[in-house]
Amino acid sequence: MLRHTRQATTSNVYVHLLEEVKLGAADSVDGVLSDLTARRAERGKRRRERVATPVATK
Repeated sequence: MLRHTRQATTSNVYVHLLEEVKLGAADSVDGVLSDLTARRAERGKRRRERVATPVATK
């Protein structure tokens, strides 16, 4: 267990680490959501292209 002479020192260390963990998690979630958004946009684009393409009839 880490101990410092002053409680404030220990708190400052852990607060700093928690902020880094939160930012890393936020970046990870942002990346996942960005990928999902891009995939959804691409899928919608392909659907619109299929609908806009006339079907050949014989």
